[in-house]
Amino acid sequence: MKQTKLIMSMPITLQINHDQDLLLHQTFQRVFRYFQDIDEKFSPYKPTSQISRFNQNPVQHKPSKQLKEILQTCYDYERKTNGYFQINYNGIIDPSGLVKSYAIDKAYSIIREHYDDFYLEVGGDIVVSKPVNSVQSWTIGVRNPFELNQIVKTIVLQNGAVATSGNYVKKNHIFNPLNGQVVVNPVSLTVIGQSIIDADVMATAAFAMGPDGVNWLEKLNGLEAYMIESDQQATMTSCFEEYVK
Repeated sequence: MKQTKLIMSMPITLQINHDQDLLLHQTFQRVFRYFQDIDEKFSPYKPTSQISRFNQNPVQHKPSKQLKEILQTCYDYERKTNGYFQINYNGIIDPSGLVKSYAIDKAYSIIREHYDDFYLEVGGDIVVSKPVNSVQSWTIGVRNPFELNQIVKTIVLQNGAVATSGNYVKKNHIFNPLNGQVVVNPVSLTVIGQSIIDADVMATAAFAMGPDGVNWLEKLNGLEAYMIESDQQATMTSCFEEYVK
């Protein structure tokens, strides 16, 4: 069963390979309701969200337990990335760089309560699962940022996460937080990892570093990356090819 809904201003696609029954339909409903709930709570574009009210008056609107968890995770990653991942912009807290992958990670746990053969994609970030004894894998295409209808690499993955950062679809939305400049090179950076939060945040931070970001990722355990620069040249970490079909 496969469904796609527009939530958080992006398409969310869930496919679960299982015979249709009441529990399967309930799981789909639960997952999509969860994303709607996260959007209502943590969208910086909704004036009634927790994060908007917190920014308006952090003394009056104290963060909930869930918001505290999100903010603490963001600050942990700020330290891990030497400041290349940040959520403080001119005194405004915007954790949306983490909220999407945080939501995907929690939704993954919801699905895993009952199923182990599924694919979840949210705005281009993906988690997949296959049974331990499965001989099959999921295939995930890496887009050519210069020709979006072309696939430049096909990733084969049984269990794990894939996240891509880039300014080629949503223009000029990734900045280097250390100098405030829009990153124009590279144009695309795809990261494979076991955790969607790790893959997504590290892809964003490495992208903000510019072309040296892929070398930084090379030194991190459990992550592999594929970078395309503005001159259309590609660079990958040493074990990325192990995931390529």
